[in-house]
Amino acid sequence: MQTLNLKWVDICKTTGDLYEADCPEKDKTLFIPGVSPIKSANIYRKVWIDNETGLRRCDNDAEKSSQKVFAFWPSDFQSLFEKAGVHYEKPPAFMPNCDSTQIAALGEKPLIQSPQAGVSYVLEDSQQETASIPLQANVDAEVSHLYWFANGQFIGSTDLRTMRSKTPLVWQAKPGVYEVQVSDDFGRSTSISVQVQAVK
Repeated sequence: MQTLNLKWVDICKTTGDLYEADCPEKDKTLFIPGVSPIKSANIYRKVWIDNETGLRRCDNDAEKSSQKVFAFWPSDFQSLFEKAGVHYEKPPAFMPNCDSTQIAALGEKPLIQSPQAGVSYVLEDSQQETASIPLQANVDAEVSHLYWFANGQFIGSTDLRTMRSKTPLVWQAKPGVYEVQVSDDFGRSTSISVQVQAVK
């Protein structure tokens, strides 16, 4: 009988991902190297807070600011917390003198959840001209808007601050191969390849 190659690893208790220095509570779990899914989440991050305003700074001026750890829960977790009535301290807004380039460097790119890369979307009805594909992405905590493009053509935007964000933007895609790109309001972007096929 083959024995499992089990290893103990340190994890962040609140996220279940690999432990990182800024996580407030450490735990241990067993995993099988090369088999068990485990990753670093980068949820807990240390940021510089301005001593006078309480806003986030884009520099690390220790004379005017101090460091504090916040949980940067992605948008899918934020939605779950909201539905469950769970409240947590969100990172404050950036100071007005921060430019978009500085802010973009401090956050995570959007992660496209729909459409899915490597999946062919098929028009099965011969009368159907387009496929209705919802556009959804997981984003960093401070993002308020997403902008969607297909082969460089603007599809539409999503306002994450309103209740409309609970209903995804729907793209009416004609048959073809597309590079679908999403950008947040800080200029961070990511893209995937998507194919829409018509079946005769």
